[in-house]
Amino acid sequence: MCSNSWSKKRNGGDMNSSAVLPRSARGIEIRGVSKSYGEASVLKSIDLNIAAGELVCFLGPSGCGKTTLLRTIAGFNPADSGDILINGRDVSSLPPNERQCGLVFQAYALFPHMTVRDNVGYGLRVRGWEKKKIAGRVDEMLQLVKLTALADRYPRQMSGGQQQRVAIARALAIQPDALLLDEPLSNLDAKLREEIRFELRTLIKSIGITTIFVTHDQEEAMVVGDRIVVMNQGVIDQVGTAQEIYRRPSTAFVAEFVGQNNLLPVTASPSTTPGRARVEVAGECFDVLCSAPLSAAQPMRLALRPEHITVTESPAPPGTPAIRCTVTLAAFLGATARYEVETAQGAMLKVSTPARELLLPVGQHVNLLLDLSRAVLVPIN
Repeated sequence: MCSNSWSKKRNGGDMNSSAVLPRSARGIEIRGVSKSYGEASVLKSIDLNIAAGELVCFLGPSGCGKTTLLRTIAGFNPADSGDILINGRDVSSLPPNERQCGLVFQAYALFPHMTVRDNVGYGLRVRGWEKKKIAGRVDEMLQLVKLTALADRYPRQMSGGQQQRVAIARALAIQPDALLLDEPLSNLDAKLREEIRFELRTLIKSIGITTIFVTHDQEEAMVVGDRIVVMNQGVIDQVGTAQEIYRRPSTAFVAEFVGQNNLLPVTASPSTTPGRARVEVAGECFDVLCSAPLSAAQPMRLALRPEHITVTESPAPPGTPAIRCTVTLAAFLGATARYEVETAQGAMLKVSTPARELLLPVGQHVNLLLDLSRAVLVPIN
């Protein structure tokens, strides 16, 4: 499957322009939404604005609240408090069928006894559309997702990727104000999942519909989303682009959860340079980026990605922050080599470097050169 097989650009492509849905005027607004089950607080006063036409990924570990928030927006799990507005309309007290949301679930929920055409048109029949209009709309949707030739097949006769496209076509057929996807790629094998994530983003952005995409896969969120909402224990830890989340994590949880990271315990002090704090590393003081302004010295974590560390057997150049370590694990990964090393204090660090001809042997004493221009200080909790 090539990356542009679902849709073509409107200037010169073959996608039917009438299939492109109108961009929602005001997106989605979430104001102080909370949800509990008994004494367990699952969502804790969530505030979030999603712009019209924006594709936002909810990312987090199992149990963080991301799927509950999606289902609360859809109306399946009504909020205990707070407001939800979709395209400027308060839907907080409305049932799911009146919220005008297109839904795609993990299992796709296709009707096995219906053809592709009947599955796509199901929501239109429920809404009382005329047969002629249903047929025209279904044709548009099948053309949009490149399944016209398979219109008379049943779900059991289709691949997982094709079934996923049927589910998306059915969700879009009703012309929703928002599209909500709950881990829609989780049932696909790894290779197909990697291919489809690009196609899915291309399709959604070509339509211009406000979309929420729930996933626990970090790479998937980075590929698909305009922005990522990182959730942890019922709250939003950080909202930002993939670059912002990866390069400038605001909490220790985000630093550890998104990609791999080394979190070094340090004492940070206020700096005269805005946005930075002063820390002592390997016996020398440096100003590094800080996720929050400091008024006094306090314990923090210095987050430094494995690829921002150079491992060498040579002495460290003067003025370069370096740590003496011992190699405890070495792995060849093709273009890169992955090491785990142990400091004299017993701390374990991860290092990722371009692979050389021979791996450094386990037990080898090395120096780690730290690129503190890429580091960021995050709070301990």
